[in-house]
Amino acid sequence: MPTATVSALSRVREPSLETCAVECGARCCRGHVAYLTPEEGDRMRRLDPRVWVRDMAPQEVLRYAGNPRGHVLMDFRSGPCVFLQADKTCRIYADRPNACRVFPTAPHPNCLVWPIESA
Repeated sequence: MPTATVSALSRVREPSLETCAVECGARCCRGHVAYLTPEEGDRMRRLDPRVWVRDMAPQEVLRYAGNPRGHVLMDFRSGPCVFLQADKTCRIYADRPNACRVFPTAPHPNCLVWPIESA
């Protein structure tokens, strides 16, 4: 019998353009941070120099223990991700960072794919 990951079993819906961009309005692309490898951070900066990528502070490394040391933060807490378009789709969808590909990995407030209420 095939096995599924915990996240696949816990999600209430599968991520899709209809769910994430149209119904949700891509809320995960605003008011958050994304954890990137240094290589992804460099690639994001090359794609758009407005991207704010910074090293994680020591307290952030401890707070976000699931993120390996050496990762950087792409910070879009003060506004939408620079790659989010007016129609709520991602301008770099095919080349988006891994953090964006796998989100959500746990229940998240206001998420239609894995709402916190399903935890």
